[in-house]
Order: sequence, then C-alpha cells, then structure tokens
Amino acid sequence: MADFDWPVSWGTKPSYKARTIKTQYGDGYAQRLGDGINNVITGWSVVINNCPNADAEAIIAFLASKGGYQSFSWVPLYGSSEVRVICETWDRPTSGPAVSDITATFEKVPVP
Repeated sequence: MADFDWPVSWGTKPSYKARTIKTQYGDGYAQRLGDGINNVITGWSVVINNCPNADAEAIIAFLASKGGYQSFSWVPLYGSSEVRVICETWDRPTSGPAVSDITATFEKVPVP
C-alpha cells in the first residue's frame, strides 16, 4: 500500500522535463547531451479538491513530516504501480468552512 493514499482529483496532471547539457559554438552550431542516466524528470501537479478539513490537516501534516527531502510512495492517477516521489511545495487555499483544496508538486525520484 502506498504511503500517500488520499484520492487526488482529475485536475492532477503529469509533466516531464529533460535535463540536458548544451555547449554553444560559433555559427549557430550546438552540441547537446543528456545530463546523467535519469535525465528525464517526471513530476505531477497534484490537486485534491473539496477535501474535508480533517483530511486536509492530515495531508498537510504528512507532507510536512517528509520535510521536502524524504521520499514516499504514491500511485499516480493514471498509473497502476507505485512510484517514489518527493514533495517540496504544497499549499492549501481555503475553499469553504468544511472543505479545502490542496495543491502540491510531486517529483519522481530514481530508485536503484
């Protein structure tokens, strides 16, 4: 079972970024290389809408306990297997007296 098992909303979406090393030469010529073995970084903009405030408190406490550097397991919305992720940023704008919306950014970490 995943460490983070709260249901996420359909607004959750993946993003991908390739890390590259680029050397620019004269006359417009450039040489590019992938930066490392795991040079494609996968991330997710995680959205949890209308989350009951008690659950929102638990989610915020969980993310804070990881401190932005400890990884945890999570199953992405369109995935079937767990991935290890970290979460360095999250917020909780108030949306009502009994519910909150939570947004967070998860980044996949390489697992040996």
